[in-house]
Amino acid sequence: MKIKLYIFFSIFALQTFCVLPSAHAQNQYTQKGIDSAAIDGRIQADKARRDSIAKAIVQKRKDDSTARELAKLKLQAFRDSIVTARNIKRKSDSLLREAAKQLLVDKKRVADSLAQDRIRKQDSIQLAREDRADSIRLAKTDKDKQRAALEKYKNSKQYKDSLTTIRNNRSDSIASARLAQQEILKAKNEKIRDSMLTARNNFNDSLKAVQKHINDSTSQAVKTNIEKQKTERQHINDSLLAIRKQRADSIAAHKKTPSGKTDDTAKKKEEKKNSLAIKLVHEKKQEEWTNEKLLKRKWNMPRRIYQNTVTRYNYFYNARRKYDDAIRILKKTNKEDYSKLISLYPYDVRKSGTSVATQMDSVIKKASFSTQIHDPRSKWFDNLYFLMGKASFVKNDFDGAITTFQFVANEYKDAPKKKKTKGGAVILEKADPTSISTVDKRKGIRKLRHFPIRNQALVWLAKSYIEAEQYSEAGALISTLEKDKVFPKRNKADLFITKASLEIAQQNNTDAIASLEKALELKLPSLQRARTQFVIGQLYALEGDFAKSTEHFKKSISGKANPEMDFYTKLFIAQNASKGGGDKQFAINQLDKLIKDPKFEKYKSQAYNVLAAIYAD
Repeated sequence: MKIKLYIFFSIFALQTFCVLPSAHAQNQYTQKGIDSAAIDGRIQADKARRDSIAKAIVQKRKDDSTARELAKLKLQAFRDSIVTARNIKRKSDSLLREAAKQLLVDKKRVADSLAQDRIRKQDSIQLAREDRADSIRLAKTDKDKQRAALEKYKNSKQYKDSLTTIRNNRSDSIASARLAQQEILKAKNEKIRDSMLTARNNFNDSLKAVQKHINDSTSQAVKTNIEKQKTERQHINDSLLAIRKQRADSIAAHKKTPSGKTDDTAKKKEEKKNSLAIKLVHEKKQEEWTNEKLLKRKWNMPRRIYQNTVTRYNYFYNARRKYDDAIRILKKTNKEDYSKLISLYPYDVRKSGTSVATQMDSVIKKASFSTQIHDPRSKWFDNLYFLMGKASFVKNDFDGAITTFQFVANEYKDAPKKKKTKGGAVILEKADPTSISTVDKRKGIRKLRHFPIRNQALVWLAKSYIEAEQYSEAGALISTLEKDKVFPKRNKADLFITKASLEIAQQNNTDAIASLEKALELKLPSLQRARTQFVIGQLYALEGDFAKSTEHFKKSISGKANPEMDFYTKLFIAQNASKGGGDKQFAINQLDKLIKDPKFEKYKSQAYNVLAAIYAD
């Protein structure tokens, strides 16, 4: 209230102060003749300005007083809240102190109860210890009494007699049990030994039969070859005698001719004489360079190097090159019938082997001529005979191939190794009777080293047996090589493929699949691997397992096969899908792709036939 009165009196004094000077000033201006209207306007403006300032001041003072009142109210509310909070805190603190006091009381009560329990336990433990000590003392006393009685009994005669009887009975029972166990073990060992001996004898008998068959056939082949050479030499000698007789007759006839023809006849006579001399020189050299005479010469280092080098890089190189050229022709001209089971090899010697018979005869001639004029101690002779056997195989002379491969297998066996005994004597190690293979350790520089060819000759001998339809001999030889621990791993893939070809020839598709899958686990050339996968796919399809057939057909696609095999692989995959190895719609899509592919333009008819068969089903 006081503030309001103060504000009212201040405004009244201010208005009075402002009005009086303005009235006085107006009177002065009127007296002096000055325009009072303008001056009144200015005065009014000043007055209005002062009024607005006064109003602003009044309003500001009102706002300030309102703000102070609000601040006082807020301060009072804050003080009241602080007081309330303090009261609440005091109450909570008192509650906490009461709870803490109660907790301490509870802890003390628990501690007292634990102390009482501990005292009771200690008392009970003490009593138990005393009782246990008393019982132990009594037990010791009883045990001492029993021990004394036992010692007295042990020292008695009755105990000693019973102990002796028990020991004798026990030793007798142990001895009888040991004898019975020994008899049982002896019977088992005898049975095992007899079965092993029987199995070993059976295996040795079969091995001896195979070896005897190989040796007999080899000796027969050698005899046949010797007789053939003798016949050829006799024929040459007879032809030479005929030529000499013809020459003598012609000389005698020329002697009887007139003297006018002496010049021409002298020239012809001289030419025939020279040709006869050349023939005689060749015959003399051939007699000097026979194998019997070459073997009598010393086998020193210069001769060894010369014979090995000439044999390898002259005759063997040229013969092998001609053989490889002929094989390339066979592969290039080979036509597969994919409607049937294709061959495991990229060419079929039965169908097209005779087309290269001339080249194979040339190979045999070159190789055989090298064996006649070079030292047989050359390490490349086995390669020459092996090449002759392969050439005979390709031109469908399977009997000649069997004879040649048997000769290689029998002639180029491992020589027994020398071994020194402790006394310094040199003895020969016995060869393993269960092995017919040759140890093949390939070390050193490959291109300058000779490796034994006998293991490959054994595999090719099995191939020749198969083509000659001698299935029992082929099966026995393959089984022996498969069990042979010495047979090298690098030749096992070819052995398994040969075994599969035998099983296919005997129409045993399941075993053929197993043999081919074993071959795939080993190292194979990419083209041979693709062909093997394709044949397995065909065999599975024949067995009705179209899912596995499709799996192997897909694997054969990645082997870079020729376009024809590629087409038939995709065609057979579609066929398998239509027969249950997949989705028919997938088969139709695959066939559509084959038909649209320009690479398979000439095979479209087969794809249309298969597509029509699928739609017909």
